Amino acid sequence: MNDAINKRVEGYVNAKPSLLAEINKADLPLKFVGEPFVYEAVAFPFVKGSNEELREAITAEVQKLHEDGTISELSIKYYGEDVSKKE
Repeated sequence: MNDAINKRVEGYVNAKPSLLAEINKADLPLKFVGEPFVYEAVAFPFVKGSNEELREAITAEVQKLHEDGTISELSIKYYGEDVSKKE
């Protein structure tokens, strides 16, 4: 990203949420152009077959946060737009 900021390169590719966070955090002089290559969902990794009860509890809570709009609100607060949904 520093190469783009210092104009050593004309572009920079990274996940949209990561770029939005960095741009907003440091008020960087960067902008998005074009459409995203892919949509990257954020996930919580668990070892397959272990602690199913915890995985199910976290999944249920995250689903509630999606349904009541909390995830969207947090996304807008920290990223400046809702990155929790595919465009």
